[in-house]
Amino acid sequence: MRLVLAMLLRHASSVAVRTALRDAVAALHKAKVPEAQASAEWLLVHALGESDRNSVTRAIATKRDLDASEQAQFSAFIERRLTREPVQYIVGTWAFHDVELELEPPTLIPRPETEELVDLVLDWWGSSTAHFADVGCGSGCLGLALLNKLPEGSSCTAIDISQEAVSLSKRNAKKLGLSSVYDASRQSADQLEGAFDFIVSNPPYIPSQDLRGLDAEVVDFEDPRALDGGADGLVVARQLLARAPLVLRGDRKGVWLELDETGPALLKP
Repeated sequence: MRLVLAMLLRHASSVAVRTALRDAVAALHKAKVPEAQASAEWLLVHALGESDRNSVTRAIATKRDLDASEQAQFSAFIERRLTREPVQYIVGTWAFHDVELELEPPTLIPRPETEELVDLVLDWWGSSTAHFADVGCGSGCLGLALLNKLPEGSSCTAIDISQEAVSLSKRNAKKLGLSSVYDASRQSADQLEGAFDFIVSNPPYIPSQDLRGLDAEVVDFEDPRALDGGADGLVVARQLLARAPLVLRGDRKGVWLELDETGPALLKP
């Protein structure tokens, strides 16, 4: 199927969007790539130069063909997805809580549940300005999404042990016009310094022994340092909670963590 797809896209003068999508999904299914339909549709969206999956539906309805450039792009995208490379890395950008982020390996791909954490923090904090810390910032998703919603005058200090993540988060801040209120640096959780209204973090929380069972998209492409939480998955969380009393100010002093569902019980004294 892989050869058929490649031949179709490279040698036909024009290929219907419907046909290209059908053959791509079949190739991904045969290779046992997860979410074959969604993967192919998102990759086709970007090959078409669009931004939402409805564009594929419209292209099929109007019997649109892929031109030579679009065929080549889509074929290259599918070849990469067949290696289990995540769609987000292939297309290079992804929407997260009303901001669009640049993404690249090995920096962790933001998950939908992290968007829920943004909403929880915003509901808790309210409409006041805030100076907060984002520990393990990755792409900058948490801090930048919060700054996008918090009032003018808010600011974020972001840290990560990965220089790749620090650099990527700074690029995303610049792209979003938030560089002046977003400061990212390479540090660990136990090195956090400053005075903050609250702390947010999506720390590594997967127990070390469980990493081998993760999908190839995770194991082969994402930074293990952003995943490996030690023996019980809570090494970084404990470091952060020990540091928090030294850097939080005011009366509310919130620490918001994204953890495995077993984490909170294990953290109790």
